[in-house]
Amino acid sequence: MLDDTLVTYPGGSLREDATVREIAAYDGHLALLTDITPFHPLDHKWPDQPADRGVVIGPEGVSIPLRNCLTAARNGETGILQFGSEISAGRGDDQWTYYCAHIVDQDCNLAVGDKVDLVVDAHYRHALNAAHTGCHLAALALNKTLRGFWKKDVRLDPLGNPDFDQLAIQTSKIDAFESFDAYRIGKSLKKRGFNAVEFWACSDSLTAQVNAQVAEWLAVGSDVHVTPARSGLTDMRTWECTLDDTLAQFPCGGSHLTSLDQLEAISVALLFDPDAATLVMQTKVTPAKQ
Repeated sequence: MLDDTLVTYPGGSLREDATVREIAAYDGHLALLTDITPFHPLDHKWPDQPADRGVVIGPEGVSIPLRNCLTAARNGETGILQFGSEISAGRGDDQWTYYCAHIVDQDCNLAVGDKVDLVVDAHYRHALNAAHTGCHLAALALNKTLRGFWKKDVRLDPLGNPDFDQLAIQTSKIDAFESFDAYRIGKSLKKRGFNAVEFWACSDSLTAQVNAQVAEWLAVGSDVHVTPARSGLTDMRTWECTLDDTLAQFPCGGSHLTSLDQLEAISVALLFDPDAATLVMQTKVTPAKQ
């Protein structure tokens, strides 16, 4: 059975020479499994960041459009290969091996053993990097802004604030230069000690506080790292950035900027719906001029 695909997108790679190790059928197309890839695939467990775009350049120099890019997994006992949301294995299950599946048209004229050049769309990657980095800063700023609304001790984020983001998150979506995070402020959060009544009463002032905190962090311009830069597709990776003189670290499988100086501004809008007990945070980022 093939080893896990080695991914290099955490270190910012946009191009890799790779070997086609297997070609499988997928939804009327072909799935290329390679030994290494710079592409970030759509994750089957937490599909917040969309797949990279780009091309596969074949041995004859022909550019083959990438139609999709997603995770695939094979059961070591049965040999069954599953794609995307159909993957039935849990992370860490040593009976499964995970791959980055590069989806291309059936007439791609590639064969197992071919050497290919995998090239990521740099502009689209940058747009996703900026959005994902902005999303993390907004979440940490939201946690800090809401720290006074907790009446009980709960898990803390890397900056020592109650981790509202992780305790209340329902969905997250990264797009080009913006992101959307939806939070549920229901019975379970209230039981954990979150003062929802006071929260809804003070909601008008919270957006300004979150934006002020994000602007303060941007002004410092700290470096951003995702480590390790190269690893197996499902290996643990860590996002790192110094904020408030503290090294913030937490697991993240996405791609990111390398410095907050690459952002000119972040604008956060908090959309409140007390009747539905939900909060939606929309984060828009403006890249710095290069």
